[in-house]
Amino acid sequence: RERFLAHPVSAMNDSAKGTKVFIGNLPPDAEGRDLRDFFREYGTVNDAWVARKPPGFGFVWFEDERDARDACRDLDGRDCMGNRVRVEISNGRPGRGGGGGGGGYRGGGGGGYGGRGGGSPRRYGRAPPPRGR
Repeated sequence: RERFLAHPVSAMNDSAKGTKVFIGNLPPDAEGRDLRDFFREYGTVNDAWVARKPPGFGFVWFEDERDARDACRDLDGRDCMGNRVRVEISNGRPGRGGGGGGGGYRGGGGGGYGGRGGGSPRRYGRAPPPRGR
């Protein structure tokens, strides 16, 4: 059964909301209440948020870190609204890192930059000019 907090959760910073869990590969029509339903059996969810632009990922905040870890262990790779979703503790750094750990901004398989492995992303449209020629 969900409990309601005395303060509006959306006005709180992430750490005050609880343990943040990333959910990737959500269908475009997913909503916060769908995430609350998906995680309901694992403990109190303080907040849920689903991205719109770009769609496909969201976050929930669990009151208890142990509940969040149990949910990640049990629900990663499970079906949510017809999609097999990624579920993991958020690393708190959206859109960073070229590979490895998840919880990134786009939720792609290879990190936060659409699956390009390793290295740092290009920040500009063109490569720098060749050196010493």
